[in-house]
Amino acid sequence: LMCAWISARMLEVKSADIGLLNTILKIAIAASVAAGVLGTFYVLMAERLMAASLSISTASLLTLGLAKGADFVAGSVFLGVCFVIFVGTYLAAANWLGAIERSDKDKIYSLMRRFTLRGRVEQKTA
Repeated sequence: LMCAWISARMLEVKSADIGLLNTILKIAIAASVAAGVLGTFYVLMAERLMAASLSISTASLLTLGLAKGADFVAGSVFLGVCFVIFVGTYLAAANWLGAIERSDKDKIYSLMRRFTLRGRVEQKTA
């Protein structure tokens, strides 16, 4: 806090400059919401999800003739599910709060059109 105070004084930051942190505040709120959702999911479902991941990974590896690595695969599946929950919630909250700019959305939509069937169909008809 002391370094922030000294830096703000050196840069001559005014109280009117606080408005420039609006987007950062929205991003922090979206990340906090996503963390809360993931934390709730983890508390309620961690043991069941890990048990299911372990049984699925063990069965999958046995069909491939592998006996080792089930713990690693199960942990990877568990982390993947947690990643999807966090990112999905974060993006939804950030979009709802207006932290994602229209130009960024347009870039994502154009990438999605480029790599999906819908984009290929539109390019052929044009």
